[in-house]
Amino acid sequence: MPVQVDWHQSKERVIRQHVSGDWETQEWFDAAETAVQMAQDAPHEVAVIVDYADDVDVNRVPDGLLRALIELREHPFVTNDNISCVAVVGLSGQLAQVDRIFQRLHQQRKSVRVDTLEDAVRIVENDLLES
Repeated sequence: MPVQVDWHQSKERVIRQHVSGDWETQEWFDAAETAVQMAQDAPHEVAVIVDYADDVDVNRVPDGLLRALIELREHPFVTNDNISCVAVVGLSGQLAQVDRIFQRLHQQRKSVRVDTLEDAVRIVENDLLES
């Protein structure tokens, strides 16, 4: 499966959405729905790490992704109060350009971009400590 969602480690404080291979827009949104459900079921705030694997073609923009960015602004993945922070790992190329467009249009208050999974874990764990 190109997009998988599970708890990062066993603490159930950080959800990891791992994107690999040739993923499609609907697969990403299905995984985001799973992450939202996991966050809603948690008795405390959680953070989400969206981790783009090395095998993702960062110069391939899946069909429907640009249109979906409009919907993402209102999506519970972005608006859910139980999700304190979203860290995105490994974006570059055209996907990073699409992400920058999204950031400029919607000025998300709770998301960061980092280069490594380790950086993402450090940032979201700090965010969870502060919240």
